[in-house]
Amino acid sequence: MKKIQFALNAIHFYFFVWFCYLHVGLNYFNPVVWILRLPVVEKYFKSKGMKNTSKKITVDMFQDRTRGFSIMWAGGYLTGLIGAILLSLLSIVGSLFGITIINRAEPTVLGLTLITASYAVGYFLVFRNEMYLEYFDKIERMPGKTKLAYGWFSFGFVLGVICLFLVSLRAQ
Repeated sequence: MKKIQFALNAIHFYFFVWFCYLHVGLNYFNPVVWILRLPVVEKYFKSKGMKNTSKKITVDMFQDRTRGFSIMWAGGYLTGLIGAILLSLLSIVGSLFGITIINRAEPTVLGLTLITASYAVGYFLVFRNEMYLEYFDKIERMPGKTKLAYGWFSFGFVLGVICLFLVSLRAQ
């Protein structure tokens, strides 16, 4: 169970890192950042006692590890990934036994059950008591090659889940 927990936290960490890189890349096209970097606007905020306004607003708001947008998106994508795994396994196991669970079940009940199950798995293995912060620190202290290996593992795992989901659609 610890290995699954570490793997999910590593995937969550790399989702967070990928969203942070995406945010930095998109800041070159963000008009809010351009406006905040204008000398007139910087002078106004400096007179109000705020320094580095564009950094405060964009970086702190997006890249904060506890309440930033990137960590929320990473958590949402991780929960969706767990949901896709559960739906795929349900479909494949059902087709192995000749049961069409997905076609027979009420869509609302099936959807709510999968959402609840995927959120429960994510909560107990990653999000409870902000446990992911400890794993983030562990992963950041790893040597470069190990971090790179976990990054490729996360990328491969996401591609594997997408392939599993596509195969499960065919299994029905």
